[in-house]
Amino acid sequence: MTVDNNLDFEQVLVELEGIINHLENGDLPLDKALEDFEKGINLVQQGKARLNNAEQRIQILLQKNKDVPLDEYQSANGQSADQIDESSNDIPF
Repeated sequence: MTVDNNLDFEQVLVELEGIINHLENGDLPLDKALEDFEKGINLVQQGKARLNNAEQRIQILLQKNKDVPLDEYQSANGQSADQIDESSNDIPF
């Protein structure tokens, strides 16, 4: 199963949600489950790349306007950016 690398972030989320639903049903043959899991991992990586790109673009825009204050990022669960372990496999969405 191939992953379309031209998906935007929202499409990546929709695809991931579909894969998660299939995997949670538990009625897939092992080969199909592994194939879906691999596609899901690729989509997660693609989504992270899209988020990193957006973050870089925001940083560039903010640097062009130095009068804009930068506030520390807070995730939905209240973690600040320095509390989030980038090496973890936790998916922030």
